Amino acid sequence: MTQSTPILAPLSRREWSLALLLLLAALLPFLPTIHGQFQWDDEELHIHPAATTSNPLTFFSLSRSSATAAQGNYYPLSMLAFWCEARLFGADTTGYHAINLALHAGNVLLAWLLLRRLKLPWPFLIAMLFAIHPIVVETVAYISELKNLLSALFFLTAAHLWLSWQEQPGKIQFYLLMILAFLAAMLAKSTACTLPAAILLLEYFRHGRLNRRTILATLPLFLIAAALAAFFISTEHTKVGAAGAAFHFPLLDRILIASRALCFYLTKFLWPHPILVVYPRWTIDPGAPWQYLFPAAVIAAIAAFWLLRKKITRGPFIAAALFILLLSPSLGLIVYYPMLFTFVADHYAYLALLPLAAAFAALLQRLTRELPIPQCLLCGIIAVLLIPITVTQAFRWRTDITLWQPTVSHNPDNWYATANLAYACLNAGRDVDAQKWAAHSLHLKEDNPRAHFTLALGSLRQGDPAAAIAEYHRGLELEPTNAVAWLNNGYALEQAGQLADAEQAYETSLHLDNNQPKIWNELAVLRLRRGAWPAAAAAAQNAVALAPTYGLAYANLALALEMEGNIASAIPALERALRLLPPNDRLQEELARLQQMQAAPTPASRP
Repeated sequence: MTQSTPILAPLSRREWSLALLLLLAALLPFLPTIHGQFQWDDEELHIHPAATTSNPLTFFSLSRSSATAAQGNYYPLSMLAFWCEARLFGADTTGYHAINLALHAGNVLLAWLLLRRLKLPWPFLIAMLFAIHPIVVETVAYISELKNLLSALFFLTAAHLWLSWQEQPGKIQFYLLMILAFLAAMLAKSTACTLPAAILLLEYFRHGRLNRRTILATLPLFLIAAALAAFFISTEHTKVGAAGAAFHFPLLDRILIASRALCFYLTKFLWPHPILVVYPRWTIDPGAPWQYLFPAAVIAAIAAFWLLRKKITRGPFIAAALFILLLSPSLGLIVYYPMLFTFVADHYAYLALLPLAAAFAALLQRLTRELPIPQCLLCGIIAVLLIPITVTQAFRWRTDITLWQPTVSHNPDNWYATANLAYACLNAGRDVDAQKWAAHSLHLKEDNPRAHFTLALGSLRQGDPAAAIAEYHRGLELEPTNAVAWLNNGYALEQAGQLADAEQAYETSLHLDNNQPKIWNELAVLRLRRGAWPAAAAAAQNAVALAPTYGLAYANLALALEMEGNIASAIPALERALRLLPPNDRLQEELARLQQMQAAPTPASRP
């Protein structure tokens, strides 16, 4: 029977030094990301919805129309964290990256303490691999993956609390806190649903058996996991869009995908090159005999580890089982949206890196028993090999261009990667490159709304609203629920002088997501142009209600109220705009004029 070490056991001076080294290892290689831009879908799916939500409790609503569900997935605790970040940091990405770095460092220390409690060999080496491996860069550098880091934090905390309850069964508070930590992990990201089964595997590792008390104690966890996982799968299909012919994968195909993904992650752990944002999407062919080598290898390895567990210990079997378990939500056995363009991603393997690292450390320890190679030397060699790759990858996450160019150079036939590079080029002012990559992306996949939207934005920038409208029409036929595309389509229609159609486009965007102060303000401007003063005032009111510091919306509100003849209300709105906006002589003159109008005596009515 393997006993564990209490989490609060005092650390020696040497162990404090090791903890400091792990902290530095978890932070320093990722410092190049600290001033990185918002990337990929950071703003669209997370920062914007969080910033424009006035009541963060709506994130916890199970309603499909809630702010969280509107983005497809249900991770309310992570959205609450984004909401706090948006209010603390605004558009300054430094704070967001600092939080991700701190969470990763916390996870590394929690993992190291957990490994010590389980008395695994070389826990420092395992934790160091978890801290610096290039696979974790995506999770740490990608602001949106705060949800991965937050979920892992509560996942590891729940594992510690479980061990504390096992050590002190009379203290029920550990068990209750463990359930709360697990629930928090699930509400941060649904992949934490693997915790109950992971606990059973750890208990089997520690004791060589599972008793009735352990099984019964995990039942509430399995019930929570099943209920929330069912809801997550439902939203993935109904809101994210993982449904239809493109997502029809027969069971045999999914088995081939899952087994090949497991082999991919294992080889990427051993040989982390190249590290890409989007990896090539394999062609799955059940008629190709060689593709069955992957499930055969997985089954053979698990069977061998199980049959040899008494001879080589049960450690290899537990490591392999945990590796498969922690990856299982993202292996493709359950269909999810990114399977449209890739079957694997580095951030899926964040926690699954731990059992791989544990098996690797145990193997190294066994191989070096007869050799006088100290653990510190091996750690140094591994650090020298991995840290340069990690730092290089961290630098790539600083801008859209540096992120997507290396991916496309290794994966030029991926329609999604090339579409993202096109959009990155457009944002960088490289219009010719943007058009080239967008056209290439459409050549790879015709029903590709992102490439159409990129071409539309390029045409709009070049002063050709007619071409932009045509591209938006094609893109919105494919993706009619894209609120941002409807907004930009409204811009194009407005530039083309089609004001009625532009107003309808803005209204459609707001119907899809009414927590958008920018669109409410654009709608107010358009209605002012059309002379619809009350409707313009109502739109501007909605904009300032959602964004109380939106100075331009206050200016438009003041103008609409003035045109209505409501001078008394227009003056405070204009005063508010002047406080929020940079100095503006024209607005100052307008305020003085309104104040004079208000001060002018009203003509006495005749008797």
